[in-house]
Amino acid sequence: MISFVELFDDIKNLGKPNFETQRKRKELLLNNRSDHLEKFLRYTFHPDVKFMLPKGRPPFHCTAPGVTNSKLIYGQIRMINYLTNEYEGNITPLKKEQMFIQLLESVTPEEAELLIQMKEKKLKVTGLSYNLVKDTFPHLLP
Repeated sequence: MISFVELFDDIKNLGKPNFETQRKRKELLLNNRSDHLEKFLRYTFHPDVKFMLPKGRPPFHCTAPGVTNSKLIYGQIRMINYLTNEYEGNITPLKKEQMFIQLLESVTPEEAELLIQMKEKKLKVTGLSYNLVKDTFPHLLP
């Protein structure tokens, strides 16, 4: 299993979206399928999932070194649900913000960028789109 950073770089590096590159992107996603990846993609692309956090980039300082094949994000994905409208527990908005900042500080800078893009629902990965995710994992998106 490769890191999200490497996987998304591979998807981006396939070139302009066309029939052949979309087939290869789908293959890459399926070959690297995991619960973590599916959750990340669902949180990013599902229109009903809303993050209960302020818009924009929070103030944080990455303490994790930028490692090429870091998978620190995998251990943090389970915490994301607490920050969405799908969580029905009692966590104050301030606590949610603090949790998100702690999450960002526990991963590499590249992974933190992906988490911020996920929260904003604006993943900056050329070729990785709602349609590709829906086609690859139809059970994730409406």
